[in-house]
Amino acid sequence: MPLQGLLGLMGDEVTDADEESFLLFSQDLPSQDLGFVDAKASTLELTVASKDMTIHQSPPLLSSNRGGGTTGAVIWRVTPLFAEWISSPTNILFRQRVLTQDSVVLELGCGISGIVALTLLPRVKRYLATDQGYVLKLLNENLAENTTATQSSAKPAHQSSGHAGRTKPRPIQIPRASRAVETMALDWELDSLAALPGLLKVGSVHQSAASSGKPTLCIVAQQLRSPTVFHCWLSEFQKAFNVWRVPDELLTEDLKENSGFVMHVGLLHECKITLMERK
Repeated sequence: MPLQGLLGLMGDEVTDADEESFLLFSQDLPSQDLGFVDAKASTLELTVASKDMTIHQSPPLLSSNRGGGTTGAVIWRVTPLFAEWISSPTNILFRQRVLTQDSVVLELGCGISGIVALTLLPRVKRYLATDQGYVLKLLNENLAENTTATQSSAKPAHQSSGHAGRTKPRPIQIPRASRAVETMALDWELDSLAALPGLLKVGSVHQSAASSGKPTLCIVAQQLRSPTVFHCWLSEFQKAFNVWRVPDELLTEDLKENSGFVMHVGLLHECKITLMERK
């Protein structure tokens, strides 16, 4: 079973939030401020997974007093690093066939960039990106601008400014058989369970996962900034998920120990998996 092979390579399950927090924050962590790529730029030119992208973001929105948070208005450093890792054909998820061309991916808190969706969509069957409603307009523009016109269902994005003399990145070529990235408003932190039927109507994500007979994994990549916040997150996460930290040998260099980032894989408690003993 693919999932058995994956979890067998993950090492020991993370069972103690105190110990995990101590081990991670005992590393020699670099100073990365708040973790944004560039919170002052309205347009960024990035290359992720060998794909050139023009990404528009909103510094004024980030610094506004909007209720409910504004951190999705700009790109976080962990996003392109995670996108590079997960979209690679040598990624352990693809090698173990946990992710395949038949997979359905749901991204929670995707932000305005669409970077993970743009890099991963060509390798999976379906991709649903969700975040608060204020994110969607700029998200759809970025998806449209960085995808061939025949594949994007989003409105055409506005043209980049302030980059005279630079060659505009080529749109990402997505196979014609692939669907466009689907987007919807969902605040996974604040919305009540009443929002979940919307997911079922829009993408039948839960039904697709259940009918396939394959357990659903939750993958979380984050920057290590506050031990208190991290401990609080992990303690809550463990209430619903069995948790493994992705070891260095399965990560790219920019996500390994002492990088300031960490990645965990969660498996719902209801998913019973028997792991073979590791010799």
